[in-house]
Amino acid sequence: PLSNDNLYYFSVFGFDEIPNHTTPIQLIQQPDGVPPIIYTVIIPNPIFPSNLDVNITANETLRTPFNIDVTFAGNTQAFSATPLPFNLTYQGAYPMALGQSGEVTITVAASDIAGNPVIDATSYNSKHIQARVGSYIQNTNENVTLNVPADALDRDATIALLPVNRHTHQTPLLIIGEGINVHCPNGTFRAPVSLTFDYSNLNVAAADEEKLGLYHYSDGQWRIVSRELVDNKISVNTMNKGAYALFLDKVPPTASSLTPTGSARFEYKDPVIRAKIDDVGTGVDPASLRVTVNGDPAVVSYNPESKK
Repeated sequence: PLSNDNLYYFSVFGFDEIPNHTTPIQLIQQPDGVPPIIYTVIIPNPIFPSNLDVNITANETLRTPFNIDVTFAGNTQAFSATPLPFNLTYQGAYPMALGQSGEVTITVAASDIAGNPVIDATSYNSKHIQARVGSYIQNTNENVTLNVPADALDRDATIALLPVNRHTHQTPLLIIGEGINVHCPNGTFRAPVSLTFDYSNLNVAAADEEKLGLYHYSDGQWRIVSRELVDNKISVNTMNKGAYALFLDKVPPTASSLTPTGSARFEYKDPVIRAKIDDVGTGVDPASLRVTVNGDPAVVSYNPESKK
């Protein structure tokens, strides 16, 4: 067996039946000096809402075990973790600090089989809010603010603003800054709360502002909930928890399922032309739809529910 700590020289050489020989090819194996890439994601636990799952995914096999440090209020608790075999993914559940407020940082220190080290850290803010008083909470970057009015919560509860996992909430839209997941495991909103994203420090060009929107992730897709821009901020009043993010919509709508087909013959005078018009971003503008027959405009109607 070869050791990763040494250089090895290989040569490939051969003859045909004449014999003509090949030009020798030399392959040099260099030691692996590239650290692994890991992604640390904090997500709510659907079975035990008071726990947070820490998902760690790597692009290559890690030495086991590796270390996970959870820091809250200046105190660090160390854990030892082993990835799932052949999966390159580790998942562990950690109790959420219910009834407490502050920033939580999760730091992962690992190395690949060759011994190249890597450190990844992610953090979130949590806050315990009294229902009858109300309060606000910001994310760790202080550009997202959740305002909870008095009596908007059905009980005293802890709210956490978790970073959104871009890998499981994928979309062709361009994300601006960091999305957040409004997590409130022991309380429910019984009145609207205000969620505001400040994009003044996120390098959004003035020409792109009209394409900017605030989206909420539901039913497996991002849905736009606000395009109201005021002083480099965009807000929404909502009673829904879950993932929110700012996106730039630079993706045009798509047209598909056109009927009749190009080879169809019409047996009646006024045929109906149908198509599906879909959009992953701000949605289809019905007033923009045009249908022409031999260059002549036709009457158009659009159903946003069926997208036809």
